[in-house]
Amino acid sequence: MKNPKLHRQNKTIYHYYAGYSDEFVEDIIKSYFSLSTKDTILDLWNGSGTTTKVAYKNNIKAYGFDINPVMKYIAEAKLVSQNDEPLLREVLRLSLSQFDNRVTKNNNPVDLLGLWLNDKSIRIIRYFEMNVNEICKLLSVSMPVISFFKVLQFRLIRFFLQKFTTSNPTWIKHNIKDIDKINIKKTDVKKYIYIIFEDMVASLIDGDEINEANQLPIILTASSYQIPLANNSIDAIITSPPYCTRIDYAISTLPELAILGFSKDSIQCLRNAMIGSTTIAFDNTFVLEIPSLTAIKFLDLVKGHDSKASNSYYFKYYKKYFLQMYMSLNELERVIKPNGLCCIVIQNSFFKDVLLSLNIIIEEMMIELGFLLIDAKAFQKKSTHTNANPTSKKYRKSSVFQYEYALIFKKGEKSYD
Repeated sequence: MKNPKLHRQNKTIYHYYAGYSDEFVEDIIKSYFSLSTKDTILDLWNGSGTTTKVAYKNNIKAYGFDINPVMKYIAEAKLVSQNDEPLLREVLRLSLSQFDNRVTKNNNPVDLLGLWLNDKSIRIIRYFEMNVNEICKLLSVSMPVISFFKVLQFRLIRFFLQKFTTSNPTWIKHNIKDIDKINIKKTDVKKYIYIIFEDMVASLIDGDEINEANQLPIILTASSYQIPLANNSIDAIITSPPYCTRIDYAISTLPELAILGFSKDSIQCLRNAMIGSTTIAFDNTFVLEIPSLTAIKFLDLVKGHDSKASNSYYFKYYKKYFLQMYMSLNELERVIKPNGLCCIVIQNSFFKDVLLSLNIIIEEMMIELGFLLIDAKAFQKKSTHTNANPTSKKYRKSSVFQYEYALIFKKGEKSYD
């Protein structure tokens, strides 16, 4: 089995810090699962869309869901092939042909781009967005092409916000004083649109791998614990849930959510619903039991730890994570067919000096749901967010390694009527 994180391709539509490689998914599909064009794959944490992209290239029907609406656009953009390049260039040409006109679009007074940009800069960004939307509608382009240009806007705003990034790839500063907000020029925006566009075009799927017979994946914004699929409808699952490392996945895509027009309130709702989010507002799960002895023992160690907030915030955070994870795995079990195969990529981590063996917890939950673990591979990770935290040195040595696991399960004979 290939290492999930060893990427061979440097070119990509959008650089995403999480996820696994195309080669890993290819290996699982062909070597472990032996899937055919008659089968259907699901990724219930589709993220940047590696599973759906590889399934598309192999002409296998696929569903990809993610609760973060940003990821839907990124995953769809990855489905654009070299055959679409002439259309992409025409959309860009027509969109920029109007760009030199005077910007007249009024600002939304609560536009979240105002966290980083002054009013003039916001008008320029939104004007380009408006032009692209109008041209895409005029030419009746496909959703992957629309998403390609949405991702171009994601990358454009990320370029101008580089000064607000930190050493943590999941965090961007957003408490910016008005005097420090960015003032951009239309000429610079136009220049970097071209640069980003050419970089994205260079990473398109090889047109020879795609033809009209290929089945376009269905990619939707949906929660992993409310999967919009029928019972026993999926042949195989390849997925990687959010790791339990206190990464705020909504804040990590804050600029992209701002491009999509999200408000502060809607972002807070998204954070509350996300697995692994640093918020703990998910009270309805707290009435459930956790079917994992390892998880229960870990929670007892957290609750009794002598560190600050261990028996309050951190205990609730981990309990929420385990409960949401079990709700998601329960949905996974509902939609996969009897004898269906499932690959889950997961990583262990630490709370202070306490090891969180998430691979064992996932295994225990899956066994409770009627699955059999048929293979497991461990891959050492030297660079992790846990070891990057300077306070971790107080509790354990920085040389302590963490491991990523690829777990292969097979569902039993249980079927939903």
